[in-house]
Amino acid sequence: MRLDTTSAIVIHPEAISIQAQIDLLKDRLGAVLEQISLLKYRAKDVLAALYVEKIGSLEYQLLCTQIDARSLRRRIELVTAHLNRGADITDDILAEIEANIDAEMKEWRAKARQQEEKIRVSAAILGNLTELDRETHGRIKSSYRKLCRMLHPDIIGEETDLYRRYWQEVQDAYAACNGDLLESLLSVVKAKSNNISSDDGTPFDEMAKEVSRLERLIEKQADDLAAMRAEPPFCYDALLRDNEWVRNKQQSLKASIAATHEECCRLKVALEFLIMTKPGNLH
Repeated sequence: MRLDTTSAIVIHPEAISIQAQIDLLKDRLGAVLEQISLLKYRAKDVLAALYVEKIGSLEYQLLCTQIDARSLRRRIELVTAHLNRGADITDDILAEIEANIDAEMKEWRAKARQQEEKIRVSAAILGNLTELDRETHGRIKSSYRKLCRMLHPDIIGEETDLYRRYWQEVQDAYAACNGDLLESLLSVVKAKSNNISSDDGTPFDEMAKEVSRLERLIEKQADDLAAMRAEPPFCYDALLRDNEWVRNKQQSLKASIAATHEECCRLKVALEFLIMTKPGNLH
């Protein structure tokens, strides 16, 4: 009788549970990566626009009023300097003063124009915003996380040809909220994927290392996500949902605008008085 010399494949008793742990960790990492992409590619511009709509427009008004006050104070300083030198305040002197102020205020007025442009862009973003229904949102989230599992180097451990070929398309489709395209890309990647299945006989010690690798990556990506959420415009999300915070911020800005406007009124009166003052009569 001939003996069968084929060696039996011995599976480590913990291999199945370790593989299940790896699959769970990949799902968790995919979820964190999806949250980061959500902030970077879809939430960033919307949150910035919402902030501008509720707060930024008032900040722009305050900046413009502060520029007016700063310009008036500088006019008073320059007119006073001319009067102290015994000069009449002629149209030529006033023109010279205005030219000096225009040069000095150039940077501030550039900031105001930037703010004004932000208001315009934000209005356009919010005007074109369409709210996703729950089903579409779910399809996008599910397809993106699956594609993360199949393509992302952090999850599969290397940068593959499939990643280089399709990842940017995946990002673009996600940013555009195109669920149909994401599902199409998922089908293509599945068909072309050469991923090794979970029962590929990977040595147990390599599986244990993979668990450690994924745990480290989850911790790092979670830290990165938390850091992103703490910075503008992502930190605006919680603040803009807080009606009391929005109301208090708006009231504070409106009060500052009113106070600065009153200062401008006083400065205009003082400037008009100085312009009519004769040299030597300043004191």
